Amino acid sequence: MKLIKFFVIAGVLAIAGVAVFVGQLIIQPVINNPPQSLVRNVISFACPGAVYAFKTNENVVALTIDDGPDQRYGGENSTEKILDTLKDKHAKATFFIITEKLKERERNGSPDSTTVRIVEEGHELGNHLTRNEASILLGNRFSGNLRTAGMDLHKYLNNEDLNSDAKIRWVRPGVGWCTAKMQADIALTGEYEPAVLGSVWPYDTWGGVGPEYITDFVTRNVHPGSIIILHDGGKEGNRGDDTAKALPILLASLTQEGYQVTTLSDLLERGSEPLYSAEAPPAIIDIFLREWPLYAFERGRLLFTRPEKHLRADGKLLQRVTVLLLWAIASVLMVTIGRYGSSPFLTYQKPSGDNGLDRFKDLVRVFLIPAGIEELVMRGLLLPSAFELSGGLTAIYLNQFFVSTAIYVAYHPLFFGPLIDAGNILRGKRTHFTKTFWHPTFLVLVTILGASCALSYLIIGSILAPILFHGVVVWVWLTFLGGESMLRPKSSLSKPLAA
Repeated sequence: MKLIKFFVIAGVLAIAGVAVFVGQLIIQPVINNPPQSLVRNVISFACPGAVYAFKTNENVVALTIDDGPDQRYGGENSTEKILDTLKDKHAKATFFIITEKLKERERNGSPDSTTVRIVEEGHELGNHLTRNEASILLGNRFSGNLRTAGMDLHKYLNNEDLNSDAKIRWVRPGVGWCTAKMQADIALTGEYEPAVLGSVWPYDTWGGVGPEYITDFVTRNVHPGSIIILHDGGKEGNRGDDTAKALPILLASLTQEGYQVTTLSDLLERGSEPLYSAEAPPAIIDIFLREWPLYAFERGRLLFTRPEKHLRADGKLLQRVTVLLLWAIASVLMVTIGRYGSSPFLTYQKPSGDNGLDRFKDLVRVFLIPAGIEELVMRGLLLPSAFELSGGLTAIYLNQFFVSTAIYVAYHPLFFGPLIDAGNILRGKRTHFTKTFWHPTFLVLVTILGASCALSYLIIGSILAPILFHGVVVWVWLTFLGGESMLRPKSSLSKPLAA
């Protein structure tokens, strides 16, 4: 039996290795030379209705620089290096500014000299919101954030010393994701064009691609009307340094090929026609097939990169009392339905194990799996964080609450139970996870548990609250109310599979 398992595992690993190798051979050329049809489809998913290029008969491209200004001063400042190169090569660019970075450079109320230079030298300012994070997570705070960032940027255009008649007309959402509502908020201002992304992006957001790859990628994929996306800033300025190193060679290469490099507004004012990604599908489809997966993806990144947003409990005393009351009501409901229903599901049993240490080990195990893992996924990824909820509970969040609870309930009999039972069969044992999870009373109880955990998270704003309640409920069920005997009947565990 062990030898068969070894060959099965080895075969699976070998097939996976070949699949990865072949997949890389197929995918790598597409990554390095993405066709414009693919670019449009990807952008349509990321941000419906966004400008991603221009239709023009001239050899003109728009250069955009995101995430500035660089926070360093002196000769290390990558934004200043970029401006030096643009001046030397007679090129213009649209700089999408993160205003939180801008304000950090405004010393004693004085304007940031680097941003002043951007405007003075004929470049364009674009709105990249206030903070370096996914704008899709702002929820209904997006419009206020957009307005605040716009006001901070307009100060540089209204400077009397500059005598500039320029205006802020372009918005690029953080990380590039946007929703139909965000596009509507942008349109309502009456100041901006639809959100703009781009058609040539050398993956420099991820850092480490290097100036050589940036130059090679852009020169191979550029065409008249392209919008090029490059990045400033980054961890310790690494992305901005790569851009500053790549630009001299890149601009020289584009000039040699006959291209003029300019701003988004200049390209538009030349009579070029904006090319838009596809519009969003109907709202109910868009929310669940596009917006919600994007929310979950960005929440996952936030969970691993900035866990304090999920772990810190910001709830006030009233909110904490509300959560405790919710737990009490949910507990009474579960015990009443489980013990006194038409088909009693919960029955008292003597705790397994010889001592308290065994029960403590079981408690720790339950808090890790299933409570910890399930809550991080079902609540941490599928429900809005406290930061998002600070703008109010919107319709999309309510939809996510109901659907995430439904997913939590269904996943037990459809996925978790069969997976555990199959794993135990390979070990020569029989368990009844799937059978138990399909029990009507269990489905009712897990619905109450899932809903109360979701509400706890939404009320108190910390993932620790549902993990605590979830872990205690499951541990009590397994240890004192017959859960262990239902999932792992001793008669089944003691019999070999051939019996």
